[in-house]
Amino acid sequence: MRGIEPRSQPFTTISRKLKTLGSSSRTQKNTDSVRLKRNLAKCIWITNTLGELIAHSQKLNRDNSQNNISQAIREIVNFTLKGNIAAFARTFNLPKNTVWMWHEGKSTPQLKHILSICYCLNISLLDFLTQNNFEYLKIDSQKLPTKILVKRVSLQNCDIQKIERFLESVLNDQNSKPTTMKEVAKKLAIDQRTLSKHFSELCKAISTRYQSYQAQIRRKKIDECCQEVKQAVALLHRKGEYPSEARVSKLISQPGYFRYKKVRMALKESKSYIDF
Repeated sequence: MRGIEPRSQPFTTISRKLKTLGSSSRTQKNTDSVRLKRNLAKCIWITNTLGELIAHSQKLNRDNSQNNISQAIREIVNFTLKGNIAAFARTFNLPKNTVWMWHEGKSTPQLKHILSICYCLNISLLDFLTQNNFEYLKIDSQKLPTKILVKRVSLQNCDIQKIERFLESVLNDQNSKPTTMKEVAKKLAIDQRTLSKHFSELCKAISTRYQSYQAQIRRKKIDECCQEVKQAVALLHRKGEYPSEARVSKLISQPGYFRYKKVRMALKESKSYIDF
């Protein structure tokens, strides 16, 4: 009787798959190792540049700091990307409108964004705030932030009721701070537009709750600023100095809040009760 030849193909396939898995595992480990080294290098740089800034804090002019930042942003955008705000925003993974607000001096970037920009340009935070010439700067592509993409998930393969319950729990959670739909989508690993399409009412309610929360915080900060303005006016009056907006601005924690009508009215009312 003729012998049965062994079927070697399955074993070859399995062996190939095992090699592929091993190679993928090594590649992932190498990628994680590189990412860890880069993060560590950035953390060390941040520590050093903040230490340098503190050591030379006397060089900084608090009154002109916001103007210095917007001027620095304008020059950096001009010299690195020929004034193209949209390209700069894409490069640093930032909203275009946000960069435009910085560029025009209408808002000030958070420290984390300034640090990220400085790191990618190989410039210290102190130099960013104090120097006037940024012509030599170049963007280090190896240091640019990695854009985190949320994979679009089809809801056909998801538990619709489970997602709905999660959204309801976010909306009704009174023990935690309200959150944005962007954060909610990130936790679910589902694209925000997909959630808005299928759960429009819940998504709108979550966004409205967050906006109301932010408005409440802003009103509280404005009220606190009004109290500071009144105290500053009283202090200047006792010193025999006229409480101009410029002088009061130096004595309050948020001088930029003079953009709000309520704060300006607080200054006007406080001055009306004082004889000069």
